[in-house]
Amino acid sequence: MLKRILNFLIFSNIYVAIPVSFLVFQSTQINNVPFDFVLLLFVYSSTLLVYNYHRTQGLNNILKSDLSLRILWAIDNIRLLKTLVVLSFIVSLVSAIFIAGKVLYLIPIGLLTLGYVVPFIKVGKRFFRLRDIPGIKATLIAISVSYVTCVIPLIGQLEPGQIGLQFIERVFFILAITIPFDIRDMKFDGHSNLKTLPIILGVKKSKIGAVVLVWFSIGLSCLIDVHYSNELVILYAKIASAFITSAIILKSNENSSEYYYSFLVEGTMIIQTILIVAALTL
Repeated sequence: MLKRILNFLIFSNIYVAIPVSFLVFQSTQINNVPFDFVLLLFVYSSTLLVYNYHRTQGLNNILKSDLSLRILWAIDNIRLLKTLVVLSFIVSLVSAIFIAGKVLYLIPIGLLTLGYVVPFIKVGKRFFRLRDIPGIKATLIAISVSYVTCVIPLIGQLEPGQIGLQFIERVFFILAITIPFDIRDMKFDGHSNLKTLPIILGVKKSKIGAVVLVWFSIGLSCLIDVHYSNELVILYAKIASAFITSAIILKSNENSSEYYYSFLVEGTMIIQTILIVAALTL
């Protein structure tokens, strides 16, 4: 029974959207800006929408050799996933009305997200998505998540330079924890002719690169905290999360379970947020 519940939460992407939402909350707490529940609802629902729309569309190109547990679950529950796509679209649309002042800023990332899942680049007689460009899949995800969880909550609250630095820091962190998922998906991506970083560089180099990105984000965070006189406890919390995140990344491999990736790799966003909030409240 517990396993069925966990599979439902993971494979329906209901859980996946939670860590992303945590980052929105983290951005407001670090910078001491007002927390916007409607924006949080928008981020959660739109994340759920993108993940499930991508999943339902991707099922059309699955090979029998790629029938992993999550793919089999998706095939068996395709109606549920399509229902979640519709519901999350409605919630995203309604919540967007209440954050109308920020909708204009969402257009660029909306177009980027659309290009990620919809083929629009014509090469010869075929159409390709942005994610089909070799080595760019993880970067697109990192930019999209960082923009929505860092830039959007802080627009109008901080000066552009400060927002820009925090955005780059967030991109490093998200890119680092996205690379292990490319390692997990190497078999499927290989069959799809999708050139991700692990396929291009290999697993070992990709994991080392991911850890380096984690510590790049810490280095940039140090500069931000010193320049803008942020509380040092924030940096201490991020350093603690960096050690945990690095260990989780290095431990990941192609055979790691779905639970490992969902609850540990994606959970690094939750871990970092909890550590920072705890540090700020001490």
